[in-house]
Parts: sequence; C-alpha cells; structure tokens
Amino acid sequence: MRNSGPIRQGNMKRSAEALNSIRLPAFWSLAALLLFNSAGCQSGMINATELPIQYRASIIPSAQSVNLSQLARTTTGSDIIQSEDLLSVAISTGLEDEDDAPRLLRVAVDGSVNVPLVGLVRVSGMELPVAEAAIQQAGVRSGVFRNPSVSVELVSQHGHQVTVLGAVSNPGTYSVASGNSDVLTALVAAGGLREDASTNLEIRHPPAVDGFSRSVQQAGYSSMPSVYNQERTVQVDLTAAQSTSNDELKVQDGTVITVPPRKPPTVYVMGLVRMANQYEIPPDEDLRLLGALALAGGRRLEVADRVRIVRQVPGRLEPIEIQASVREAQRNGAANIRIADGDVVQVAETPMTFTLETLRALFRFGVSSNVPGF
Repeated sequence: MRNSGPIRQGNMKRSAEALNSIRLPAFWSLAALLLFNSAGCQSGMINATELPIQYRASIIPSAQSVNLSQLARTTTGSDIIQSEDLLSVAISTGLEDEDDAPRLLRVAVDGSVNVPLVGLVRVSGMELPVAEAAIQQAGVRSGVFRNPSVSVELVSQHGHQVTVLGAVSNPGTYSVASGNSDVLTALVAAGGLREDASTNLEIRHPPAVDGFSRSVQQAGYSSMPSVYNQERTVQVDLTAAQSTSNDELKVQDGTVITVPPRKPPTVYVMGLVRMANQYEIPPDEDLRLLGALALAGGRRLEVADRVRIVRQVPGRLEPIEIQASVREAQRNGAANIRIADGDVVQVAETPMTFTLETLRALFRFGVSSNVPGF
C-alpha cells in the first residue's frame, strides 16, 4: 500500500497558503463591521408592515392622469363687460331727428365708457342689460334726455396676451378673452400638455394686474403701492390645484406660464442584487418592493431576505429607514410596500449570505481543488 502521508501534507500546506493569499481574516473583520453597522441601523428602522400612513408612498401621477378642469377659475360670462372691451352704444329718444347712430366706444382701464352728451359711465363687470340701464339713468341725470332707449352690444372682448412655455404641444403667446382668463384656457390654447410634462407649473404674473394700476401708470404716477409694482410667481401642483386660490390661477395681460419637463422618478437598487443600478419608475405605475428587485435582475442569493429601504420624506430633514423581508413580501401584500421616487433599496448582508458569498469566491478562484473536503 502506497504511503499518501507526504502527499496529503503537501495538499494541506498548499491549501493553507491559498487561504492566506485571499486574507480571510480581513474578510471576517469586514463582515463583523458590516453586521455591527446593520444592527445599529435596525434599531431606528420601521418595519414595512407597520409603516405610518404619512411615510407611505403614493402612485406617481403623470400630467395626463390629472383632472385639468380643476384649474378653471372663470368667474364671468361671455357677455360680461370688462376693461378695454369694444362696445356699440346706440341712444334713441323716439324722435327721428334726435336719434344718434350707434357709436363704437372702448371701455377705459378704470371700467368707464365715455358716452357722447352723457359723459363717463362705469360699466365694467356689468351684463349688457345692466349697462344699458346705467347709461339710460346717467342720460336722464345729465338733463340731456328725458326717457332714452339705450342699446349696448359687445363688439369684441379685450384679450389678455398670455405666454405658455415648456412641455406643451404648441408653446407661444396667445390671446385669452378677459372673461375666460384662467390657466386652463391658456393651456388649451397651447394645445395641452405633452406626455413628458411635469405636474408642477410656474405662473409668473406681471405687475399692474388690474385696471386701476394700469390707469395709474398711464396717468404718469411713478409711486405706486409695491403690490402693483412687483411680479408674482406662483408654483402650482396639478395634483392639488383645488387648494390654489382663484387669484393665483386667473391670468392677466402678460402672464407667463411655464410647464417644465417631468423629471423621471427613479429608484436605486443595490446590495445583493445582480444588476445594482438606478432605475426609472414609470408614472402611473404601482412599483412595489418585489418589482424593484426584479428591475435589478433579482437577488444574487435566494437566502438573501433582509431589505433596507432609505426614503426621504417631504418635510423631514433626515430620511427614514424601513426594514422589509422578501419572503414576507411574497406572502403578504402589505409587506410588499410601494416604492417612492428617490428610494434606495438595499438587499442587506447577513452572516449566512456573507458565508455563501465567501465560499463562492473560494470556488471561483479555484481554491476548492486544494482544500480537503470541498
């Protein structure tokens, strides 16, 4: 029988040298550090199934899924007289030689119209029959007419020049009727929102937002209240536009509406996954934990079960940390939590996964051929 002792001792010696060459003590030190840090983080973690409602993610909406009708703030009908509208005014006394032909009159920025023989009559904000009665009464008070018959027609409405920029079908400057001057009308004039439009709009209102301030400027006064001299910039979230005031969504002459392109919502998946990377979350899609792991090609090890999710919550300076389980998410829908924009999803190391990863490394470098029992 052959003596295999020297051969076995030689193999064991080469195995020990191979193990030392990959510095296993350094690996175990790193593992201990990772486990220590992981244990420290878990103390402040929130379990996925116990996540408070204020920390839960919602489906990220697209601009196409938002009800834009909530942007409408029209408060006047099409027959309501506004500043700078063009009117046709005819006054009849019943006596043919005293009747005047209809006259085209422009409503001043202060809301009044200068009627021949009658003088200034304020008509802004009135319906046509009410304006006719106001001119008739002013004519009687002036002593020029006893019981005139007045006819007022709205020839053309003054249009606000509104500029719409950004992610709309046809950016440009459009004339919006003053009686229908809201953000919705301006967006419709520009062809509506593109597919890549953000749900956040910026509305820049110019100074001199009403007839009074324009008339003061035209009169040559240089000192006006600061509220009329300053631009106003309003940020509007389309998903919560109902809470935006009428004043902010009504457009004036010179208003600029900017629709920025949508910044793609993303999630970063890292740790024990096959393809750690940053991935885009499609809008209107319900992306959950298991779906995020699938984007990264799944887990490298099936035994890797512990997941750590770092989430930045609006209104908080520090992010929250959520602890989840893959097996629990597979069994329980409540544990398969929804992913939010900016989440960092990490499949964490455990002593078992570290051991298996180390053994894989040993086999990969061919150490197993020199280690007895492997």
